[in-house]
Amino acid sequence: MHEARVSEALLRRLNPSMLLHSDKSISISETAGDEKGRGTITFQLTSLCFRLRLPPEPVKWLANQQCADAVIFEFAGERTILHLIEMKTTMRPDAWTKTKQQLVGPYHNALALAGVLQLSPPFEFKAHVAYREDRLGPAATADGLMLKQPLGKLATETFNDWSEGRIGIDGMADIPLNKIRRDGDGNASASLG
Repeated sequence: MHEARVSEALLRRLNPSMLLHSDKSISISETAGDEKGRGTITFQLTSLCFRLRLPPEPVKWLANQQCADAVIFEFAGERTILHLIEMKTTMRPDAWTKTKQQLVGPYHNALALAGVLQLSPPFEFKAHVAYREDRLGPAATADGLMLKQPLGKLATETFNDWSEGRIGIDGMADIPLNKIRRDGDGNASASLG
């Protein structure tokens, strides 16, 4: 492990069955739920990273109990980059709204974990969403029907963040969003950078 950033003694604070570290590649699999939603995304790495497999619920004292699929800590020189990972089957307005809520839970988990590992801010954040079908993009929404607001939603909510590739999470604006298309089997490969 990167001795200057996280010592082996600090890593022993974590449950080893939920931790994986590598400098080559990290895979995240979705094995629960509908068969169409299952698959694996493999990230090719250029820096030392470790992945924390998140439990079904974040730390109990957090208000947001939503949870994404994984958090990856990347140690790129002097920078610490926290990657939030979520896998979806079809990205439509309701799924995108839920995905953004699911990214808040691991964001808070990542901040808590950074404290446990005694990592000092500032941190960079990146969000990665792997999906099979895009129903938010321009081709899918040319007729405008897919962008109609769901009942009960405020008319001010938009999906521009999806098309612009940048989102806001918990007051942090302008987090880069990496949209990763999954193949027919639900798998994908991407660079973490």
